[in-house]
Amino acid sequence: MNGILKKILSVALLVLIFGCSEQYRNHGYIPSDEELSSVSVSQDDKNSVIEKLGTPSIGGILNDGNIYFVQSKVLKNSIRASKPIDRQVLVLSFDDNDRLSNIQKFGIDKGKIVILDYRTTPSGLKNMSFLFRLFQNVGGPSAESLLQ
Repeated sequence: MNGILKKILSVALLVLIFGCSEQYRNHGYIPSDEELSSVSVSQDDKNSVIEKLGTPSIGGILNDGNIYFVQSKVLKNSIRASKPIDRQVLVLSFDDNDRLSNIQKFGIDKGKIVILDYRTTPSGLKNMSFLFRLFQNVGGPSAESLLQ
């Protein structure tokens, strides 16, 4: 009987240890630099960009004509809530003729949105508030920390 109890306790301890371990999970998709090199500013239209890069995370929802690819890295722990630790957004802007006019990649540095890469002179985006809403929960206080 004593041997069975030790085995049960050992299994329970292993489940507890591995169940509480932290895991990093990636959500979303951003095309690689190699894939991005296949599209050309002023040459490709919206349909050819989607054909070459795949379906975007967000596009057409905001009615601003841009296509957004979003990728997040989340720290997952079975005890605590998931915590986003990194987020990158690739924004493909189009002109009035649906030609690709700008490619910009945004990320987070110390809680501030920074431009990581761009393929034309950055002139700003028509709907910058969307980016702020998308990044606002990365690096900030979590609901859990506010309750403590």
